[in-house]
Amino acid sequence: MSKATPSQQSAIDCDEHLILFAGPGSGKTSTSISKAVRILQDPDRRLILCTFTKEAAGELNLRLQRRFSDNGATFPAQRVLIGTLDSLALQHLQSTRGKKRINLLPPPGQSALLRQIVFEKGLPDLKELSPWLEKYQGSLDRDAITAQIRQDCPEALILINLYLESLRAGQYVDLSTVKRTCALGMAEGKIPPFMVSNLPCTDFLIDEVQDSDELQLLFADAMASAGTITTLVGDDDQTIYVWRGACGYKGMTNFATKHNSRIVRLGENFRSHAEVVSAATKLIAYNNPDRVDKEQVSMKGPGGSVACLAREGISKQAEWVAGDILGQIDDSTLIDCAILVRVNIFLDAVEEELTKAGIPYFRSSGSIWDTREATIYFGLLRYITSYAQDGLLVLLQGLRFSLEAINYLVTAIIEHPTEFARGDISFAEDIDHEARDLLIKLGKACGRWRKDLAQGWITNVIDDTAEGLLSWGAIGNPAAKSPKAGERMRNIVMASAKVLNEMKDDMKLSVRLQKLLDQKGKQPKPGDVRLMTMHASKGLEFDMVYLIGCSDDETTESVSMSADARRVMYVAMTRAARYLRVLYDGKTPRFMKEAGLTPLTAT
Repeated sequence: MSKATPSQQSAIDCDEHLILFAGPGSGKTSTSISKAVRILQDPDRRLILCTFTKEAAGELNLRLQRRFSDNGATFPAQRVLIGTLDSLALQHLQSTRGKKRINLLPPPGQSALLRQIVFEKGLPDLKELSPWLEKYQGSLDRDAITAQIRQDCPEALILINLYLESLRAGQYVDLSTVKRTCALGMAEGKIPPFMVSNLPCTDFLIDEVQDSDELQLLFADAMASAGTITTLVGDDDQTIYVWRGACGYKGMTNFATKHNSRIVRLGENFRSHAEVVSAATKLIAYNNPDRVDKEQVSMKGPGGSVACLAREGISKQAEWVAGDILGQIDDSTLIDCAILVRVNIFLDAVEEELTKAGIPYFRSSGSIWDTREATIYFGLLRYITSYAQDGLLVLLQGLRFSLEAINYLVTAIIEHPTEFARGDISFAEDIDHEARDLLIKLGKACGRWRKDLAQGWITNVIDDTAEGLLSWGAIGNPAAKSPKAGERMRNIVMASAKVLNEMKDDMKLSVRLQKLLDQKGKQPKPGDVRLMTMHASKGLEFDMVYLIGCSDDETTESVSMSADARRVMYVAMTRAARYLRVLYDGKTPRFMKEAGLTPLTAT
């Protein structure tokens, strides 16, 4: 790290509870790493660094180790723990339970279960209901949030109750339950605070804290109350998950008041030129008084280009962006560019135009390995290779067994693997005739595939499982309901099988499957234009940024005139270092007027 600014150094040297308000491009990660290095230089101190994502945890770990290496010092791995709250809570709660294993329902199984409930009960789209579930799970006062949900979205309460009943019936817990149990246990003194190498943690730093819900903030409160020096790092102006319970400004200031925390503001912006910083600062200032002013100043000075322009419809906006990118490309350098949208479907038009223009791109969302269809196929393979209970659960959900049947079938099949492999399902009671026939076919097929695996016939198993799943009419026989859905199912399952077959170096199917799940799709190449939603762009930076679909009209897809929407726009704008273009349909949006942007009139 280059020489720290006075405000950064103040945060680095602080040995009391601290709230670090860090604006975009202010060097908060470098500041956190420098603070961690100083803490770990004391052999009697032990540190936990908590991040919002696994990717951020990995990056922080690498950068911290590199800093020690650059200083010619040994990295004190035994005195530092880096991870997400999910992973920290799971590890800590498991350590308090000894040999009693936590029967965790992983996220893919959770998603499949929720979709099953929505389908079976005829509820609205899961995207509409899931924010209420997240708010419920992240809330400390369950009675209050239940009353709100009952009034504002009663269908969500049906989903929540059925989901929790299914967890209890299957004796599962999800990550939210793990976090809740751990946080409340720590706050009430029933569970010890987080430990590092079985010793009390002396310092606790949690990043991106503005997007923490009440439950996540309870961890910070419990650690501070236990005497651990606690640092919260975040930017209330970048609180973009209010819809799922993020506490933002209120949560950070409440912690500061309760624990008499020191407050440091990082106002320098090392990322963006003055034109970008000025426009973004003008925009977010309209969210006063519920924000902390960072008085951001561009350390790069002038030299940027910021403007907005009108184009009718998303396709026309995407077409203009593609042409503008072509005009910006210099053969001597790789382009560093991103196109950001509010709604993921807008990227379909962007992909089409970039393809026509021959511009290489990478779309962050929509990996084939994360789709429902692939998850069901992988569930079948995981059950075959390792008798994975959650794999069986996902498979039965995909085959559209009823919730009541799934709740006892999973346990019954796991307890009777030999009988099931023979097609003997006498252990399964009250199953209708059609379901019984499918269970018998499934059991016999799984038994046969395991024998083939024992003989090393991996390719045969991969191909046969794919065809078997498709022939059983997975996902409620989509081909019968919608030819398009049936084609999508076949394409994804067969594509998954093809990739597994091409992994010739990995002998075991279980190894191939894990490798496929770990890779999470391809990675962007240098020079690829990055396509993503504004929410997904948080924490990233690019030389050039295009924002499309920023209209201010009365449709459901318009930018709503609210503090929450303004923060999302602020995050998107501040991803740009030098060049920012905002495209919209119709009259100049209110947000663009607030930011002082000048509309372009040239074609």
